[in-house]
Amino acid sequence: MVNQERLPFEGEDVAPQIKNKGLKISNANSKFTKAASEKNDFEQLAGDLIAQKDNRNKKTVEFGTQFISFLKDKTIDQNKSTLSRNIEKDICNKLVVLSLEINSDDTELEGMGSAAMINLLFKTVLMQRDSINELDYKVSKLEKLLSSSEKPKV
Repeated sequence: MVNQERLPFEGEDVAPQIKNKGLKISNANSKFTKAASEKNDFEQLAGDLIAQKDNRNKKTVEFGTQFISFLKDKTIDQNKSTLSRNIEKDICNKLVVLSLEINSDDTELEGMGSAAMINLLFKTVLMQRDSINELDYKVSKLEKLLSSSEKPKV
């Protein structure tokens, strides 16, 4: 007979079979499992936080659009009533309070309220620039028209 060496992992019975005895571990007494009340409290807190942010976003949009509409208003200062002036001041105050509220929120990045107000001011500066450019163009057209009509005819 020829002696054949058996190589590792050859054959059918090389790996022993490990059978489970049916032991099941309960995590009920574990310190890492959350009680149902803790889970509900967490979900309630998360829901309140989301509702608070949604409310703040709605206020931001509302106050921002009112502020922009005041800028688009073409009423000159002499024709404004004290009521409209008070409304403008009120919206500006609400925007400041809102930015401070966002700044003091621990869930937001530091300075996000200030950044939001700066962004609003940048938009208003760009609107003013566009308005000034349009007025400048119209004035230059009128000046050309006047200068061409004033020349003496030979």
